[in-house]
Amino acid sequence: MATATKKVETVKPLAVYKNGKVSVIKNKKQVQTAIVSFIDSMTTATARSTFYNKKKDQDTALAAIHDAVYGVNRGLYASMLLLPGVTNISMQKGILRLMAEPYPWDMNQCFLSADQENEIIRDLTSQLPITNLLRMFVVIKDQKINNSRSRKMIFNTIIGSKNLSFWSIKYKDKMKTALVHALGQKKSSALRSVLEKAPSKWTEKEKNFVKKTIDKYADNKAVARECVCFILGGKKKTWKVDLISAFYAARKDFDKGVGLPPEVLEGIRSRFHKDIPAGKVLEKAKNVMSQGQKMAKQRSAKKAGVELEFDPTKQDMVKLYVYALEEGGSKDIRKALDEKAKRISLTFPMKHYHVGVVVDSSLSMFGSDTQKHRPISIALSMKDVLAASAEKATVVATNGTFDKYGMIETSGSTSLADALLEVVEQNPDAVYMISDGYENAPAGRVNEVINALRDMDVDIPIFQISPVMSAESAGLRSLSDSIEPLPVSKPEGVGLSMIRAAINQGELEQGIAGLLDIITNRLVAK
Repeated sequence: MATATKKVETVKPLAVYKNGKVSVIKNKKQVQTAIVSFIDSMTTATARSTFYNKKKDQDTALAAIHDAVYGVNRGLYASMLLLPGVTNISMQKGILRLMAEPYPWDMNQCFLSADQENEIIRDLTSQLPITNLLRMFVVIKDQKINNSRSRKMIFNTIIGSKNLSFWSIKYKDKMKTALVHALGQKKSSALRSVLEKAPSKWTEKEKNFVKKTIDKYADNKAVARECVCFILGGKKKTWKVDLISAFYAARKDFDKGVGLPPEVLEGIRSRFHKDIPAGKVLEKAKNVMSQGQKMAKQRSAKKAGVELEFDPTKQDMVKLYVYALEEGGSKDIRKALDEKAKRISLTFPMKHYHVGVVVDSSLSMFGSDTQKHRPISIALSMKDVLAASAEKATVVATNGTFDKYGMIETSGSTSLADALLEVVEQNPDAVYMISDGYENAPAGRVNEVINALRDMDVDIPIFQISPVMSAESAGLRSLSDSIEPLPVSKPEGVGLSMIRAAINQGELEQGIAGLLDIITNRLVAK
């Protein structure tokens, strides 16, 4: 259902419905630039520093890009957030923007109905991990966003979750911040006092209060009531929810902490059981650890002598490469990567018999302190997908050599031109250069080589795929004025880059209509 928000004067969008068709009423070049830059940023932005970009600079650039597309049309902005390959931070910023700005109540102004926009917000919310959602709720509080939609989102996400008991232990403080903001300080205190009492002692007014604030959202009313009481800091002599009971019992008897999140169990160990080795935490918590946690804790587990197996098939390609570059590859990881590459390649939009792939393995592809190995991991993942999409593949790295598991260490400056010529000599049907676009050995040489190839009537299609994790205001860096950089943060999102290229070639209004069709058809299918 549409939320009840006041009509307000809004800036007229640059794109509207006119005679039943999408029409860009003015500043077409500005609209084109805004959409292309938005695709660049929303598929690569992570809000972290990179080898070449500081976090503050990225935040500023990302905000400007979101503003620009929102100004084209609110409905287009919302729709693009659902496209494949969009990063979590882009979804998060989009939800916040839609929550903060009242709906304009004009289909010509928005392209989407209020119900469709609400459905998009629900869809986006369902895709985000709980950690991202809780960070977003903190921003909602800091920005003083407190309307019907924001409150429903918080209540449905927290109280309505089947994982509430586990989350209430693991994310207690952040959940308290969100609930207190949505309820208000006075209601939160009143609700805590009611929930501390047995339901049999509630007055009729208190029953209705609990029904309205908790029961209407709860997956399990009894569990939700006790978890909310715990989150809000309530006290009880006995707790019926097993995990909450274990949380308190483990303070006296560490063995009773089975099932608690490893972070929580480690906190209890370090405070109440300092004589117990840290390795015992992994031993007790391994059955509730996610596959990602198990992968991340391999080094600690080995030191503690704890057997902690993880399933590489449950991780995406980029995360597997990051892990393998840190800890070393293996046959199982290589097998999982090959299987994933083959599966993703089936949906790749362009097929060739023989592909040439140039992998930029220079030092800039290492990443930053907060994103070690991520750019090169995206590059290696894309290399695998491209190779799997063809019958034959010629792969050349700019620096170093691939080991038996397909790993490579980043080093040195970026010398792409020689690698490009080496690949072209094999006469592939298409060449993909996977690089962040920072060519420096020497700068501009790739452009010279490509122009020379064209002068010699060598017409092999050459593409640039950029795994850069930044939101630069001017878009991606192109290696040549004759090739279009395609931004990719994960192999599954390369199709969106193809849409970007089409819009950048001038099919603006048709491209916007196509984007809207993709999303509205998806909403109908759901």
